Amino acid sequence: MTRKPLRFPRVEGPMRTPALSLGLLLASAACGSAEKREPYTPPSEVKRERAIGAILATLDNHLVAWNLAKLAAPGSPDATRVHGIEVVLRTEAHASVEALLQQLASGPPRNRRIAAAALGFSGDPRAVDALLVAADDRDGDVAGNALLGLGALCTPAGPKTEAVLPPLPPLFGILEVSRDSGRRTNAAFAIKRAVEAGARCPGLRELLVAGLSDTEAGVRVQCAAALGALGDPAAAEPLLARAEDPDPVVRASAAVALGGLRIERAREKLEALRLASEPGVREAARSALRLLDAPSGPPAPR
Repeated sequence: MTRKPLRFPRVEGPMRTPALSLGLLLASAACGSAEKREPYTPPSEVKRERAIGAILATLDNHLVAWNLAKLAAPGSPDATRVHGIEVVLRTEAHASVEALLQQLASGPPRNRRIAAAALGFSGDPRAVDALLVAADDRDGDVAGNALLGLGALCTPAGPKTEAVLPPLPPLFGILEVSRDSGRRTNAAFAIKRAVEAGARCPGLRELLVAGLSDTEAGVRVQCAAALGALGDPAAAEPLLARAEDPDPVVRASAAVALGGLRIERAREKLEALRLASEPGVREAARSALRLLDAPSGPPAPR
């Protein structure tokens, strides 16, 4: 039996911080409800020689645990497990990258869905092209997980390593034309992660500004965060408009972006958001105001 895709739910109670990706879709092949799964326990050691079924089952378990930890309220025990789960995922996926690439290319649908998400944690540049192909897959769950994987795979350049980045134009096309809100959200997530890792190309700011008007709140959240990472003060006016978005996570994401861009004329609006009814919006506004008042950094645009 194949479990229905997991979706990040709309926030009705305590708000998640903008770092969480509202609307991201992770299609999992595990059976049974998330609530009835056994507690997540990382393995004590990684075994190199295993059947592909065992590898995929283990990765699927880790991916579901990661998904649930991402949903947890900030500061909760589950939320603090995210980094540990990602370490395990990276270890497992890197050790099995050849098998995952093969499964993504020609495995059964269940295997391809797991491989698409898991390859994002492999750190292997070969996964970029494979995931880009899968992002246009006719299986919506494979495509959605491939976009999620592309976002997770993005890595900035290091002192002795090159950046691992997908080309942005194919992701632009998905964001602009897909009718699937989950696929658009995951494409926006991949673009945001690529921008954070240093990716740039002509038309990037204009595309992200257009994404701020998407009907899906998850897309607006990711595009606001990406504009903040892009560091272009020309995005100030659209972000100021999103600071009044009906969705609280979008407002929070826009507030953090405005603070990161050091938009001084946003101060009045940020002061108002500091009194918002949603805790996450209040915290985002306080963080943005701290960024505005920080002594370091470039002069604040006016």
